[in-house]
Amino acid sequence: MPEPVQPHADRAKDDGWHEPPSWVVGVCGVAAVASALFSLLMFLNR
Repeated sequence: MPEPVQPHADRAKDDGWHEPPSWVVGVCGVAAVASALFSLLMFLNR
């Protein structure tokens, strides 16, 4: 007899998507802010 399928049983594993660690999100956020600030300063300094 097959085991019952749980309704929310690890859907992330089914589609291959895994949530990145929080430190990766933080590093990407800092890099995005630094890039925007650098671009703004270069624009104002021309």
